[in-house]
Amino acid sequence: MPLNRIASTVGLALFAWSLSVSVSVAQQKDPEEMAIIKVRICEQQPGEKEPLVLSQPMFQTMLGQPASINVGGTAQSKVDQTEHPIGLRLDVDVKRAASGYAVKLKWLRGQHQQPANDPDTEIFTEEKLTAHTTVKEGKMKKISLSATKWCELTIQDPRKLAQAESDATAQSRAPHWRGYTELPTVSAAPAYPSTRGGHWMLEEKKPPIMQTRPSGN
Repeated sequence: MPLNRIASTVGLALFAWSLSVSVSVAQQKDPEEMAIIKVRICEQQPGEKEPLVLSQPMFQTMLGQPASINVGGTAQSKVDQTEHPIGLRLDVDVKRAASGYAVKLKWLRGQHQQPANDPDTEIFTEEKLTAHTTVKEGKMKKISLSATKWCELTIQDPRKLAQAESDATAQSRAPHWRGYTELPTVSAAPAYPSTRGGHWMLEEKKPPIMQTRPSGN
């Protein structure tokens, strides 16, 4: 095979490979396939005015691809060297559903306590949550865990969130007329409008001054 034919074949192959890689990367970064996930674990004991937020992770992930957050790690017991999870671990798998999103959520929170009056004792506690549910886009869903504890789950579309932020920015830059975002219509404008200094101003229409002359009598 001639060298120019080989070079042409190799060039076409490299172009096709680079094109497929570019398409794959573009598909992975497509906002349509992404979702923003917000999770809040709250607890409120009787008599307390405000709930205590135990954890509130938020991240963006691709639909159909399991994602996880692990903040903490493990701690080793001094007694028998066994390892226990410490901190927060969150595993989420989100897929599109007819009513919004289908969500599989696993949440684990591990803590280590050392009693002050018993230095030879270690206490490891684990709180676990596994939930399978459906969530509507942009609507917070509350999942009860116990009489005093619950989970708040919210999923947002990055495209709609970006559009809302863009609309808010455009609204803040709109021209204002005395607190309103639009200039008054002709029918609503005062009878004597003025544009001094490039701004709309209201001018009060003053009644004509009546002058009287003394009579000749």
